[in-house]
Amino acid sequence: AFEAGLRTATRDARAAAQAMEQAFRHSFGMAENQAGRLARQLQEVGRIVSGILISQAFYNSMNAIENATASLFEYSMQLEDMDTKWTSIMGNAQEATRWIGAMQHFAQRTPFDLKAVDESSTKIKMMGVEAKAVLPILETIGNAVAINGGDSLQLTRITTALRQMWASPKAQAEELEQFVEGQIDAAKYLKQQLGLSSEEIKNIGDTGISGKTAALAILRGMATDPAYQDGMKKLSENTRGMINSIKEGSKHL
Repeated sequence: AFEAGLRTATRDARAAAQAMEQAFRHSFGMAENQAGRLARQLQEVGRIVSGILISQAFYNSMNAIENATASLFEYSMQLEDMDTKWTSIMGNAQEATRWIGAMQHFAQRTPFDLKAVDESSTKIKMMGVEAKAVLPILETIGNAVAINGGDSLQLTRITTALRQMWASPKAQAEELEQFVEGQIDAAKYLKQQLGLSSEEIKNIGDTGISGKTAALAILRGMATDPAYQDGMKKLSENTRGMINSIKEGSKHL
């Protein structure tokens, strides 16, 4: 009876061991299959992500090329327009080419773009100023604008205010306001250069002083103001100025 019981227990143990082995193999096979499927899915996701990244990089590259091409085309058109305009102003193409080169150099070494330099130079030249005096006047205005934190738009605004005053038979208080809006203390320069009182400046239209006389006084005041010395150079050395210089310089590459 003992031996019969031992044989039965041994048989049952073997059967249990075989069942456990089969169950383990089945479970392992399922896990292996799942792991395989997961690996294949991850590979597919990787291919999709790679495709997206490649497409995005290609799209960005195409955008960059399109933007660069558009900028170069726009710059080329700008130079053609400038050449036509300055040939008419200077009287011949050779002088116009030399002048445009001088303006390009001015834009590269200052925080102002070529468009603003061109527009401002045109306004100054239209005041009847000799060509050789245009850039020195623009430098005086540019130094003041730069120190006051102005940009290319501000440069053209101050130049416009100067031209309007210059062309006026009599200086007017409204014209002075344009300088004030541009952070230029025109009243201080009128006091220094023309000896006007605060009351006379307030009613400058009644003094009989011509707009040209007032404009020249403001220009002389800005040119000799210690606060404005080397203003464009100082601004060109900060981040915004360097970015503009790189931007203008890259157009000639």
